[in-house]
Amino acid sequence: GGVLVPTPVSKSNENILSAKTFTVLAEDGSGTSVTSLISSGSFKEELEDNLLQGKRDDQKEFLVRDYGFKQPDEFEINKNVDSGKFSITIKMAMERIPVFTAGNKMFIAPRLYKQWQEKLPEAENRRLDFYFANPFIKTDTTIFKLPEEYTTDALPSPKNFNCEYGNYTTSFFFEADKNSIVSTSRLELTQLKIPASKYPSVKNFFDKIMHEDSEMIVIRKMD
Repeated sequence: GGVLVPTPVSKSNENILSAKTFTVLAEDGSGTSVTSLISSGSFKEELEDNLLQGKRDDQKEFLVRDYGFKQPDEFEINKNVDSGKFSITIKMAMERIPVFTAGNKMFIAPRLYKQWQEKLPEAENRRLDFYFANPFIKTDTTIFKLPEEYTTDALPSPKNFNCEYGNYTTSFFFEADKNSIVSTSRLELTQLKIPASKYPSVKNFFDKIMHEDSEMIVIRKMD
């Protein structure tokens, strides 16, 4: 007399990762950063298992491999116990923050980690539905404090695009009074199960995110 009953469907607002990073960039390209990660749902479980309970080498590997952080020379991870939410602070020191330099210019990635770095399987002739681990919302605010004699030279254009099951936005602006660049992004996936017929547009959506995230912030030393 038993019947199969589906479990409650996970919603994007139940799996949230919110990151805020303040980065101080030195004239030689080195720098320090402080990242606050506030998370819920699957992200909370992931960070708790890998960053709070993992060994130091495993923590570093997780940050670089799974989240796409730049390789730190030194790092420190602490749980924030007074925030009322599950929150972790990651402090890093890096010998080199720019992706590359050319003359008096530095070319910097929009953030110190990857908002999305998983290349989805090919879409051609797909017959099976595709499953993500869960729907989610990921937000990021990254602030770059520039060296004293540097200013902005070029910023990526803001983005706003979507597919049936996701949306993605970015913005970039320069705060002259603080000599800082602010980069923001928001990525939402609204459904974990993607029908095979809809998969090509979803793959194109995430491929586009990876491409747009490769655009650079350019700063230059003032004459």
